[in-house]
This record gives sequence, C-alpha cells and structure tokens, in this order.
Amino acid sequence: MYLELMELIEGHGLWVMDRTHDLLESGYYLVDTPLRGTSKPDRAQRVRARAIVSAYGSSRVSEAFSEWQGSLESFEAKLDEFAYIVQETHPDAVDTDEAKPLCEAEAAARRRVADTVNTELVNDRRWRRHSIQ
Repeated sequence: MYLELMELIEGHGLWVMDRTHDLLESGYYLVDTPLRGTSKPDRAQRVRARAIVSAYGSSRVSEAFSEWQGSLESFEAKLDEFAYIVQETHPDAVDTDEAKPLCEAEAAARRRVADTVNTELVNDRRWRRHSIQ
C-alpha cells in the first residue's frame, strides 16, 4: 500500500513541479501554448492517498503526509490567488516567482513522506526477520 501512496503523491508532485516550471518560463499565469502542460491530478487521488494513510500508515507516516498535504494546499491557494489577480488586473501583475518557494516546500515535504515510508518499511522488514528466527 505504501507503494501506491507514493505513486499518488509523486503524481501530484510532478504536477506542482511542471506547473511551477510553466509559470516561471512563461512569465504569465495563463499560457497560450503550454510548456509542459501536465494535468492536475484528480482530487479523488488525494482522497485515495488519505484513505491509505488512515488505514495502513503509522503515526509518523500520517504526520509526514499531513505536512505534505498542507504544502500542496498552499501551492493551490497561491494558484487561486494568481487567477484572481489575472481576473481583476492583468497577467503582468502576477509575480510568478512567489510559486517557487511553495514548489520547493512541496518537494521537501514529499521527500519527508518518502523517507518516513522507507524507514517504516525497513523497520517492518527487520521486525519480520527477527520474528522468523
């Protein structure tokens, strides 16, 4: 189940990275021709990831996942803010550089989830090995 969890999280991470790239490379919030154009993952995938963590995750994995989810929501809120600025003024009024630290925070939180999952799997493997002997 942890493998599926990481796949779901990495799919969102790819979208965050590509969306940030598109914003920074285009200089505009709205791009006529997408540079990478990675589609935003369906919200149902996030629900599936939360269900996996709720059912199978340790408290440490759950904490790391919550931190990642918060960083993803911060990134999405910034995109909403950009959309509002574009709607109310002009695309030039958007400072796309504001997305970069949020992208970096999401990537760091995603790494923490992966590290925590890896630690849990290693500990589980050691426990099973000792119980067999």
